[in-house]
Amino acid sequence: MKFAMPFTPVADRSPSASFPIAARQSHGWGLPRLGGETKDLQTLFARVVGAYSRGSLANVRDLVAPPLLKRLIEEVAERHRLKHELSSRLVEFISAEVVDREDRLLGGWVDVRFVSRMVVALRGPDGTVLAGDPVEARMLSEVWTLQRSRTGGESGWLVTAMVEDE
Repeated sequence: MKFAMPFTPVADRSPSASFPIAARQSHGWGLPRLGGETKDLQTLFARVVGAYSRGSLANVRDLVAPPLLKRLIEEVAERHRLKHELSSRLVEFISAEVVDREDRLLGGWVDVRFVSRMVVALRGPDGTVLAGDPVEARMLSEVWTLQRSRTGGESGWLVTAMVEDE
């Protein structure tokens, strides 16, 4: 979600074969404990993206790992300091699929590719569009890393990285 979310590279690991959610469930792998359905991942995505766009991350503290949350808070503060306004609107949530994962007895991670259509624009103090388009929706693809954590709220998972998937 270029201009709407910060992206950081994750450790050098290339995605393995894609595992559609339905196929993973039939293998008994299950999703991160977010209810086991795409709708739950869609909710996670919408909550984090919306909070970042609004500049109010308090409601996602239980979903985002502290180092990533700290960086997001710093970026929101910088946006406010520059008097930039970010607007983003989710037009269509297309898919969420696991592209890589590592299971461990006491931890593990899963990379989830989110594909969506969004309207995203960053405006300067005078209202001029600095990035994105305030009207035209575009297709966006991102890979988020979710990691098992005892502090991951009800789900037991935290978002630890977000990478634009081009």
